[in-house]
Amino acid sequence: MEPKIWATIQCKPKSHLKRNTLELRAGKWLQQRERKRAKCELYTDAKYDAAFTTTAMSDHEDGDTAGQFIVRAPGWRSDEAKELYRIIDAVVDPNPEKDSGYTRIRGEVKADAIPPVAHLLQKRVRMWMVQPELLEANPHWLETQRVAPNGIAWGDAADPIDEKKTRKRRKIQTSTSLESNEVKTKKTKLEEVLGGKTLQDLLDGQ
Repeated sequence: MEPKIWATIQCKPKSHLKRNTLELRAGKWLQQRERKRAKCELYTDAKYDAAFTTTAMSDHEDGDTAGQFIVRAPGWRSDEAKELYRIIDAVVDPNPEKDSGYTRIRGEVKADAIPPVAHLLQKRVRMWMVQPELLEANPHWLETQRVAPNGIAWGDAADPIDEKKTRKRRKIQTSTSLESNEVKTKKTKLEEVLGGKTLQDLLDGQ
């Protein structure tokens, strides 16, 4: 039995909820959509992967009773992203979970929502998922790890670069360079102490 979504209702904002809590709650919703996606050839291509992350899911806020979530979609979603979720949600779940004891109620769209920060590129919202006019008015979203370029699959000249992996490589290279310099320094000092002799010469008493 799938969790039910009732009619749209008005709701009070739950601003006290942390982002990781909202994403954790959306996890089951994402799992269901992933099962449905596997049955929908229209969206199985990897170019749509960014739409199937907890970062991209609607917020699941506290309802008025225990076991009740109010699902609020972000207002920044593009028409293409909205259509994707509409089609996916209409697919019959091939492996529905048993009654989990909670209910989802569709709430108002969060008009003032902004794409959440995602330090991992694979979890970051892509440009095609965001309303063009909002992206044009907020170009800094691309610089603050909220939105990433679409990539080659969408016609871009290149795929976006994962800054975290790049920083990690630089850190390793820097560490290796420092170690190499340290070894060179120690070797130079040893040569100065030996005064042109070798360690074997010293051991032999020469």
